[in-house]
Amino acid sequence: MKKVVLITGASSGFGKQIATLLSQEGHQVYGTSRKTVNEKLPYQMLVMDVTSSESIKKAVETVYKKENRIDVLVNNAGMGIAGETEMTTEAEIHKIFDTNFFGMVNLTHEVLPIMRKQKEGLIINMSSLAGIFSIPFQTFYSATKFAIEGYSQGLRFELQGSGIKLVLVNPGDYKTGFTGSRIFNERMGENYEKFKDCLKIIEKDETGGADPKKVAELISKIIRNPNPKHRYLTGKFDQKLAVTVKNIVSPKMFFGIIKGHYGM
Repeated sequence: MKKVVLITGASSGFGKQIATLLSQEGHQVYGTSRKTVNEKLPYQMLVMDVTSSESIKKAVETVYKKENRIDVLVNNAGMGIAGETEMTTEAEIHKIFDTNFFGMVNLTHEVLPIMRKQKEGLIINMSSLAGIFSIPFQTFYSATKFAIEGYSQGLRFELQGSGIKLVLVNPGDYKTGFTGSRIFNERMGENYEKFKDCLKIIEKDETGGADPKKVAELISKIIRNPNPKHRYLTGKFDQKLAVTVKNIVSPKMFFGIIKGHYGM
């Protein structure tokens, strides 16, 4: 059955892969990006800045006026900041939370009245394995993903009986453009040399990650499922296994495992 799908961050990475596949499958897809995209794509692109409530409202109104419904919302837009936690400025912290968390919240709250009126809908929030356990020197990226986890789990209670389903997707490392678009806090503190060494491991994991088309295929599967799970882990086996290990061993032991992986 054809769905009207709204996907944020659809000009690259996961968003582009998801939007392309869903379009090929016959869904009416609207992707969003902060800037105008001149590339010819198989889906419609809208300019929307997730940090602007006015921009969000305008984009949602555009889709609703054309289609008179929104069946699926994929909250995918995001950014990363890497560096020493204590050297990160307040402005940088606000920027990543405005993009990764508050933008997702504001867009969801704009779409929810439409889905409630329809008495059905699907919200897919892209979290991360970094929303289940923190990654060194990506503290605030992890913090935004932890916030998405709490928000999504809480909202799911309130959506019971509404016909609206909420799903969390937690990718591990994938070969997307995320590595190249990450913002760096390069102010030097006591751990700057450790940060540089750790970053090499982080980037190696990302560039050697799984094919992002697998995430698109997962999203397609979730949309087709009338009763999707609350959470989907996706990525390489060892990274997904880490979540299971976290639930089995002591916090101290798990901390040591992660510390060892990142050479700290």
